[in-house]
Amino acid sequence: MNADFLDVSFIVKPINYLKTQNNMYQVYDYYTEGSLRNLIQNNINVDIKYALHICITLLEYFSIIHSNKVIHRNLKLSSVLIKGSDLYLTNFLNSVKLDNKNSSNEILLDNCLLYRAPESISTGIFSAKSDVYL
Repeated sequence: MNADFLDVSFIVKPINYLKTQNNMYQVYDYYTEGSLRNLIQNNINVDIKYALHICITLLEYFSIIHSNKVIHRNLKLSSVLIKGSDLYLTNFLNSVKLDNKNSSNEILLDNCLLYRAPESISTGIFSAKSDVYL
């Protein structure tokens, strides 16, 4: 699934998908500063104000996403792109939109084991709260 059901400015939608026998790739526009992963790998000293900006912005973004009953399910440092001082979210290929049939707002997690929240390992249940776990 992709993020077509969310129309917000901070979500980057892929411009193309490429599929090989074993993998699926998402193609995005170029973002000048790369990803949050690049920032951390290349910049040992990140200004505390900028670090707070990143944290607060991501919390605001996920508040909006979760209020729209969407669970990202694959949040990682490389899923946060940077252009100037703005942050953008990508990689919604594994995201799900909860509906009224799912009144508990919980779904079974069927992939993304490496980024799986600890509480979901024993229960097999994944909820919006699990997006907070990195």
